[in-house]
Amino acid sequence: MHKIIVFFSLCVSILSSDPLGRCVINKFGNDQCQSSVCFSHFHTTSEGDVERFDCADEPTKLTNSSCLELLHRTQQESVCLEDDKETHCCCLSSLPARICAQDHRKTAELSGLWTFGQMLYFIFGHFGLCVVVCLLAVFYKYTVRIWPVDNVNVAEDSRLMMVFLGKTAFLLLSFITIYFPFRKTCMNHPKGVFVNPQLFLYQIFDAGMAPSLYFSFPLVFFVFDFSFYIHIRITRVINRSGGLAISVFKLLTVPLFVYETFLSTFALWSKDRQPGYCRFNGAIWQLMCSHILIVVYYILLIFQTILLCQLERDFDESQQSSEETPSHVATLLSTQSTETRIESYSSEMIYIYPRPFHVPRLGLSVLNVKSNQKSEWLALRALLSTTGFYKVYPSKFLIPPGKEISIEVEQCTRADSPTVHHNLLIEWFSIGPNPPSVDSQRLWNKPYLVPQTQWHYFVLPIYVDESTNSQLTSELE
Repeated sequence: MHKIIVFFSLCVSILSSDPLGRCVINKFGNDQCQSSVCFSHFHTTSEGDVERFDCADEPTKLTNSSCLELLHRTQQESVCLEDDKETHCCCLSSLPARICAQDHRKTAELSGLWTFGQMLYFIFGHFGLCVVVCLLAVFYKYTVRIWPVDNVNVAEDSRLMMVFLGKTAFLLLSFITIYFPFRKTCMNHPKGVFVNPQLFLYQIFDAGMAPSLYFSFPLVFFVFDFSFYIHIRITRVINRSGGLAISVFKLLTVPLFVYETFLSTFALWSKDRQPGYCRFNGAIWQLMCSHILIVVYYILLIFQTILLCQLERDFDESQQSSEETPSHVATLLSTQSTETRIESYSSEMIYIYPRPFHVPRLGLSVLNVKSNQKSEWLALRALLSTTGFYKVYPSKFLIPPGKEISIEVEQCTRADSPTVHHNLLIEWFSIGPNPPSVDSQRLWNKPYLVPQTQWHYFVLPIYVDESTNSQLTSELE
């Protein structure tokens, strides 16, 4: 009884759809046809998938009568016959018109068309280059610490900074170019219309390490180069040896990343000139544009290496020693209203004790300096107003927030105290919440990383403890 009802309903729908039913077609200039049965034909070719929607049957596969019989027997919305490269489907027409056997269409685009091998190599390429970049960052940080003499000051408007910024810009443009989707340009096939989804350039190539590295390095190296540029811009210092080593490493490895893809592009160009229905014109021009951007990046990399080789130390020993001579200290003492600066800045930034400060004859005393800053690091140095009578060790410090350092002051001669006063000049300035990337010696050499207008001064008189000297003399007698 149930089969009779279904058959009767099917006959009614066929009779009612015959004059009114419509089918979607994909012929040029028309998008619908009128029929009781709709057909869809899917073909797989070497250049892609071809599909055709119409009202015409395929005599060798499906006819109107055979389609109606199969639909009646299977009681399904559509029936399909498949072989290796072809699929033919039919279904009843309807209002509004619809595509027959919609589920057999291949509508995936972009990442939905990636093979497992392509995805695996893509992830591995990015991960591998990220490891390399992390090692380069650790190496550079290590060179800053072990070769402080190579830490060179770099101005924001220098040619080297412009090269760094230009490199990041061209890498970013290359990344955008190779990841911009494209479509092939295809003519109509005798068997239908090509399915022309959006693709990434990466999907043109077979799964492999060479394409993976080519499509990985613009993004990974952009992040590294831009971070390096920001670091140098903030610190205004670059380690010449570390930067040069990284530049040479890139000069050697970048050609390895792009060489095979360069050759594959020309092979694709030659293949695209052969007879066929589809062309990769847009994709080839995208690849060529990306190659040009990478070549410009490589030229800037060479220029960067040359500039790093030409960098010289920002200071020499004679200049350094002249800044710490007694005459320099005496000039500062004569031109500064030190007592005012002592009280105002000492109470705010540092605390110095003991005061007054006594040093025994031929003896040693310890001067303590405590930072009152809760979040700022301080750079500090101690200079003597005269030579030959006292020794100070150490003389330069980096003081963490809230910490305390000690300075040893030694009286080193038996000679009577000269008529001039002995003073210890203490200079300091704030260097921010983070420890500097240079050693304490570099902070006090020209060109100064912190302007002298931001320095603070403290003058501490040194008194010789003669009582200790008298006691020693009596013991010798």
